[in-house]
Amino acid sequence: MSTQLQLKSLQQGRGLAAMAVVAFHLSLLLGSSRYLNDAVFLNFTHRGNLGVDFFFVLSGFIIVFAHHKDINQPERAPKYLLKRFTRLFPVYWLYTAIFCGLVALGFGSASIVPESFSNWISTIFLIRLDSFELPITPAWTLIHELAFYLIFATLILNRTFGIIILAA
Repeated sequence: MSTQLQLKSLQQGRGLAAMAVVAFHLSLLLGSSRYLNDAVFLNFTHRGNLGVDFFFVLSGFIIVFAHHKDINQPERAPKYLLKRFTRLFPVYWLYTAIFCGLVALGFGSASIVPESFSNWISTIFLIRLDSFELPITPAWTLIHELAFYLIFATLILNRTFGIIILAA
């Protein structure tokens, strides 16, 4: 089996994991009094949240697979960080801006729009400064993804230091 075919299989696994998480949350949502008040498929989807764990492990594997030749090559760190930045932030910022704009127009609860400076910093840069919940709730996963990207960057800068940071 070719490497490209194997990676496509892993990407398909990532898609299935994402669908499992969506199905899990949809079941919970249907259980709220606002909707059906009955978590219709929860018996079937109750382990869908494990898709998040699978997704994290798979994302980590793909980063290592794609950038293993960059380890201990500090001159490659800027290109790696730029790739990670452009993959994560532009789409996140676009969705967050649309979401906050809709809330400002009266759709949704204004309590989830950042009010303090630290909440805006948390929202914009995905840095947890306090207990503020991000406007787009599932974005908490991006905080962990970003942390892994930065830890992997230490491996690129210095393998020994990166292994120590990763182990810690």
